[in-house]
Amino acid sequence: MDGVHGALTNTPRKPQHHFHVGTEVDNETLLAKACETLTAARVMFSDFAGLLEGSHRNTMLGIQQVVMLGELAGYCAYSDNLICRVCDCCAAGRGQAPRHKGS
Repeated sequence: MDGVHGALTNTPRKPQHHFHVGTEVDNETLLAKACETLTAARVMFSDFAGLLEGSHRNTMLGIQQVVMLGELAGYCAYSDNLICRVCDCCAAGRGQAPRHKGS
């Protein structure tokens, strides 16, 4: 076992480039795709949890909830970004706190 572990830890890492995000893709698009991906992951975890019982089901539902929190954070960031672009009410670029409609 030590020989295999040593071989794995001493092997230089060669990054794989299966996926590439082009430099022309804007942050709004990247954030929207991240939110969509987290939504899909949440649904998959929830569906899979339905096939499990007991502690395995509880574990899967816990993972699903963590993914959901990431999803919600992403949607909040995405929503704030859209609000600021659409109504030009964000003053953060001028060193002021963001102001949105209704605040």
